[in-house]
Amino acid sequence: MASFKCPACGKGRMETQIVPNFETQFEGITIQINNAEISQCTHCGEQSYGAQELQRWKEIKLAKLAELNQIPSADVVKRVREHRDLSVSDFASLLGVTRQTVHSWERAEGGGMRFGPAAMLVCLLDSESHDKADHVFSYFVRLARERGQLLRVPLPRPDDRKPDNPQVASRLLQFPPSAAPGFCSPPLTPC
Repeated sequence: MASFKCPACGKGRMETQIVPNFETQFEGITIQINNAEISQCTHCGEQSYGAQELQRWKEIKLAKLAELNQIPSADVVKRVREHRDLSVSDFASLLGVTRQTVHSWERAEGGGMRFGPAAMLVCLLDSESHDKADHVFSYFVRLARERGQLLRVPLPRPDDRKPDNPQVASRLLQFPPSAAPGFCSPPLTPC
């Protein structure tokens, strides 16, 4: 394989090597790369990676996140939206994206969701529909309404909350409009 002058120190040569089981943090996620192609300086140890290799790492990271159910499938996105009886427009408005984006998430051939804040929100909403989280949807609806977004979704009444966690429900549903928390507000204090 070809070598080139080290861009960091200018003294050594970058020589490419194949590392059988290379573990690294890629975009904040720990991944294991089989047969990673790495160029390393013979003088200072600087490492570099080619564009095609980095693209392969990205695909490995996305596969890991999908395996961990942290990137919702098209079916999950649609199930979350339909579980709440939301139109595509209202769901898009709630998440701060366009209708076209929601349509592409719900089409498997459209590439689906990418890992990011919207994927995490949809996973959280999906968790709530399986009784793994409390009152996430109500909180998002309240925030959207505070932003002035018009949604055709009824906000659950406080007496609809789950009996096993009434304090969380009352904290999220009882804010007067002027005190409603926002994404940039300080975190809620624990019960």
